[in-house]
Order: sequence, then structure tokens, then C-alpha cells
Amino acid sequence: MNPEMLCKYPFLAAAKDYVREHQIGITSNYLEAGSRRAKDAVEKGEIARFVPGGVGSVTEAELASYTICRMLVSALANRYYMNRLAVAESKRARAYLENEGEAALNDVAKDLGINFSAQRGGFLLPIEEFLKNTPRDSHYRLGTRDVTAGKVAVNASERLRIIEEAIRKKIEASLPITGDMPPEIKQYANELRKQLPVQQVESLNIPVENYPPCIKKIIQDLSDSINVPHTSRWALAVYLTNAGVGTEDIIKLFKNAPDYNFETTKYQVEHVKSKSYKMPSCATMDSWGICIATCRCFNPLKFNPRIHGRNIKEYKEEPSGQASTQVTPADNRD
Repeated sequence: MNPEMLCKYPFLAAAKDYVREHQIGITSNYLEAGSRRAKDAVEKGEIARFVPGGVGSVTEAELASYTICRMLVSALANRYYMNRLAVAESKRARAYLENEGEAALNDVAKDLGINFSAQRGGFLLPIEEFLKNTPRDSHYRLGTRDVTAGKVAVNASERLRIIEEAIRKKIEASLPITGDMPPEIKQYANELRKQLPVQQVESLNIPVENYPPCIKKIIQDLSDSINVPHTSRWALAVYLTNAGVGTEDIIKLFKNAPDYNFETTKYQVEHVKSKSYKMPSCATMDSWGICIATCRCFNPLKFNPRIHGRNIKEYKEEPSGQASTQVTPADNRD
């Protein structure tokens, strides 16, 4: 595989082999580059592309920054940072993939264990690979897809999205790197920790025990920095909007999402409010794969209505919207 491909997709097995074969070590320049990569991933949610050069030094610098970045984030021991890095790396790779030819796309996909076969108007993917690598989104539910001879039909855009998701999952699963870290990595990780934003777990004046199980699960997943699918985020925004919760307080609940972006979140929440969407029924939530219990309330807003309604009233009367009960993530106790 050529050096430029390794720089674009440093998570490939060939990139790992290159680092080992060329015995790329830790230098001050590589440490700075790795630290900058980690900081951009966590703070901005994006990673700068490399400048093509085709020479060994460029390849080594790019692969070293990726490797050291992963070591630094692992040393921080914060699941939010790790998931944030995985999302940023997968989005960076997606940007490259959109301009690749078929040969390069297939090389990346196969390295990830994904085997697409071309068919008229799209592609086919074995069911087990489809289920393993698709996003948790109702759009990718198997029951809504065309399946032939054990293979699922996908279009070109879906193929890119599946590869992107497989990259995210691969990087996320590989973190944290275990074992004792070199002293210079620990030193840089300590400095990096001071520069990164402090996580604050937000919640509302509606005690957690009064949320329906489906909504509680979405909030807990967000608190644990799990990449919650779009349908779940939309359902949460609609639920809280219908419950009378303010825009700013809804936005706060999304802050720990690995792909959090304030402007995007604000726009989406305001859009939900402006459209006055009604809360989906439990049957609809179940069809989306969001329902996790048998509450027999027919609609999440009707869960425990007496207590729920009283607490909504109290929330509206509390200008600050400060929480009386918090959902605490398991992994953010540095």
C-alpha cells in the first residue's frame, strides 16, 4: 500500500506494520504533533488533513502523530475523549473516501472486514457484516432493507457511511491502549489534560426516577459519551420540548456526545421546537429500536403522569433549571 494511503488511513493494518518496520520512535516534534491532533479531535471534533509529499519523513510524521495521539488519549483515561477521537478520525477518513476510486475503497473496506460486491445500482453486503458495521439508526434496521441470498442491498452513500462507522468502531474498540506508558507520554498527557475542557454532567429538575426507561437510557448513554443515533437524539429533544424544558437545558444534555457541536445541536433543538413535533408513541419508539421496557403507557410523555406533571411544573417555575438529581457517567472521574 502506498505511503499516501497510510497517511489518509493510519488505522489500517499496513500502517501499523509500517510503524513497526521503520521503528518510528517518540520525538519532541512527534509529541507536539500527536498532542495537537488529540486536542483538535476533542475540542473541535475534527483533525487536519496531512500535506501530501510522498516521502518517508512525511509518512513517518503522520503515522507517528496518530500513534502518539492514541497513546495520549489513553493516558488521559477518559472515555469521552476516546470516543471523541474515534468520531473525529472516522470523519477525517470519510472525507478522503468520498474522493477515492473503487480500488482504494475496497482496500479500506476489506481491511475492516467488510466485503461489498457490486450490483446494478448499488452494492451488496453480507448480513452479518451489515449488522456489525451499520450505525444504530432506524434507517439501517434489517427489516426495512432488501435482502437477497443472505446479502443486504445498499447504495453508494450508505456504503461510505458503513465504512465510516466501521472505522469509528474499530478505533473506539482499540482504546485505551493498555500497558505502562513512556514517561514523556505521561508528561504530555498531564499538560494536555489542563488544556482540554472540563466535562460537566448536566441534568434537569425532573428527578431521574420519573423519566420513562427509554428516555433515561438515552440520557445515560449521552452521559457515558456513547454515540447515540440520530433517531434517539431527536426523540429526546421532542420529549423534553413537549415536557416544557428550555432550549439551553436540552442542549446541555448533549454536551458529552462524542460528536457534539454546539451550533449544530442548537439548530436541531430549535428546529424541533419550531415545528412543534408531537412525541412518538411507544409503538413508534419500539419500531426505531429505542423502546427498552414494557411500560404500558402508550406514549413516553404519559409515563407516571401525576409525578411527572408535578415535576415539569416545578421545573418551569425554576428559572435556572438547575438539577436536583444527576446522572453520573461511569468513566469521567479523573
